[in-house]
Amino acid sequence: MKSIAEILGGAQILLGLAYDIQDSFEEYLSTDHRAFLAMLRVVEEHLPPLARSGSVMGRPAYENLSFFRAFPGMSFFRITTAGALRNRLLADPNLRQICGFSDVPSLATFSLRFAEFAAVPLATRALNGMVTQCHEGRIVGHVSRDSTALAVREKPVNKKRDVAIPTGPKPIFNSLIFNCYMP
Repeated sequence: MKSIAEILGGAQILLGLAYDIQDSFEEYLSTDHRAFLAMLRVVEEHLPPLARSGSVMGRPAYENLSFFRAFPGMSFFRITTAGALRNRLLADPNLRQICGFSDVPSLATFSLRFAEFAAVPLATRALNGMVTQCHEGRIVGHVSRDSTALAVREKPVNKKRDVAIPTGPKPIFNSLIFNCYMP
């Protein structure tokens, strides 16, 4: 299976040679596909080695890296379910090639692999590696504020039914003004 560096041209990018990435794909690459490739390239630099799952007997197992590439693809392309991701992979040959699938696995295989990834925090490790490299040797100051509503035991003070209507003589000033203008 090709890595992202091989898809992007490998040494040609590092040497600054002109290389059109479009030549590596069947269909036209949209700007979303190009952005997703760039994001995967950064993430895969900090990804810990993935163990290959599967047994010796039976059909060969799918690569874990393919499933790991499909996992951030769900959020990048705003795909909500594993079934919708599988349908998108069946319909989009460029995304299928970016993820590294020659044929698309079943929905059960997606569910099992995503459950394995949830048990082992691979994405968290990759993110920690990126943050460590980016902010190495610097102090990061930030303010975290919690906007959770707190239950308070006090009663509100000024309810309309609790405020007494003042009774008694009218103020003198108002009656004087009223009497001055009356004919």
